[in-house]
Amino acid sequence: MALRYSVIFVGAVLFCWGWYGQIDLAVFGDKDLRHYRDMAAAAPDLAWTVRAPFGFRILPPWLAGLWPGGLDAGFKWGTLLTIGGLAVLWVHWLAMWGLSCVEQGVGLLWLLFNPHFVGFPAFNPYQWGDVLTMVLILGMTLSLLKNKYGQFGFLLIIGAMTREANLLMLPVAVWYFYKNRAGIKDVWGVVLLPILALIVFLGIRAGVRVENHDWHLWGAFSIYARQLADPVAWGRLLLNAYAPFSLLLFVWYKPFLRLLKSHPVWGMFGGLVWISCFFGQDKERLLAPTFFLIYSGILWLLRQLPENQRMIGYWITTCAAFLTSWHHLVARFPVFPRGMYFVLSAFLTFVLGFWAWKWKDYLWTKNEGLLKDVGFGVEVNKNT
Repeated sequence: MALRYSVIFVGAVLFCWGWYGQIDLAVFGDKDLRHYRDMAAAAPDLAWTVRAPFGFRILPPWLAGLWPGGLDAGFKWGTLLTIGGLAVLWVHWLAMWGLSCVEQGVGLLWLLFNPHFVGFPAFNPYQWGDVLTMVLILGMTLSLLKNKYGQFGFLLIIGAMTREANLLMLPVAVWYFYKNRAGIKDVWGVVLLPILALIVFLGIRAGVRVENHDWHLWGAFSIYARQLADPVAWGRLLLNAYAPFSLLLFVWYKPFLRLLKSHPVWGMFGGLVWISCFFGQDKERLLAPTFFLIYSGILWLLRQLPENQRMIGYWITTCAAFLTSWHHLVARFPVFPRGMYFVLSAFLTFVLGFWAWKWKDYLWTKNEGLLKDVGFGVEVNKNT
């Protein structure tokens, strides 16, 4: 098992290093990454005067600044190594739910081929916090499922120093604490550590002196709330983030919702992440914390198809995902211009949607009995 996970780790790191390109500081140096580089340059001290909200995400830049090869190398290798860890944790998650090695491999490739969730941080490693948040949220989820509340609390504290999305796991944790009747012996992980995480989260915002003094949560809400009426924002979230799988999810929405019905807390978490995406610019990558819900659900639905169609599904989805990874911005060898890339992505999305439509009735009716116990409702192997 150790050898297998080592191969997955090294393979994911090498793939992302070789397949995705490197951002040009001369072109993009005045974007968000400027603030993260300034924060890293202050290490081992903290940058106390920065621009909000970037200055509140203190952990990744601080770690990058401590890298012996320089802060730029720190961001690059920190992001790549975190992607390797994410790949191992993701395969572990799929194995825990009883998915086969083939299904684990397919799920891993889907994730690595996503140009927004993995490709963009590999291209722009100054967004190290994106992939670190994915690791933390999946780690917190595993901790809750295995009743390791102390571990959850420690990960939440790390998350409070990384990105705001990690705090969205608190409502999920409350639901699990109540469901599992957490007792006095769990008070450390159930009460004290989550409170400490909130103190850390609020303390950072109280201690950091932001340059843009007019920035505050209500102001951000008033600015970004207007995006609720923006069709482009909706398209980026509903179609672009999970292309080429987007129409597949729409066509198979009934069985997918059935997966979440017995545990609505995960639907709530997905909804919270989705709403939070309206408070930022790059909406596709802000949806990344939901990856384990969406990709796991698609794998479970494909598993219900007849075996011959199941294998066809694995092949066409993986090939389509690979082609969409050839993103015009993040690919190391971007052979498709921007316009052609979006045409290709839309075409592949419709191809998968058409194929899913052919099996819609099969999943909606014939496999209803099989689907009722699929997903987070099954008993997991807590020793996996």
